[in-house]
Amino acid sequence: MDISFIVLTRNSEKYINSCLVSLIANLDDTNLSFEIFVVDNGSSDSTADVLRFFQKKYPDVIKPIFFEKNGGTTYTRNCAIKRSSGKYIGVMDSDVEIERGAIKKLIKTLDSDVRIGLAAPRLFYADGHQQKSFDDFPTLSSKCKRYL
Repeated sequence: MDISFIVLTRNSEKYINSCLVSLIANLDDTNLSFEIFVVDNGSSDSTADVLRFFQKKYPDVIKPIFFEKNGGTTYTRNCAIKRSSGKYIGVMDSDVEIERGAIKKLIKTLDSDVRIGLAAPRLFYADGHQQKSFDDFPTLSSKCKRYL
């Protein structure tokens, strides 16, 4: 298996469909083998029904994991990671849509230098503004500036 994706969700009936459609389209463009674990953290809406639909449509790809109650992000994601078999592991939330070509770029970045062990894309809000999903390396000077 080339790549395993872990998607964490809870009560995301409004956007899990768009998330999975964009992810599958992007992965199809890579010509890599892939699996997608969607971890449902005790949803009380129709998220589970959407996941079952995708599992029937893509039985070899979509692998839902259903938790009865919200187990938090770390535990539930780690449960999926333990089941994954990909050389690469992608982790994302269910409210994300992936721009075409993003996965290819991330893998190219990872493969470009053996010292790179993690790659993260730029994240944008729905209105097009970039999210601050990273920060500068903390130094004494930067900590003091932030505090003041």
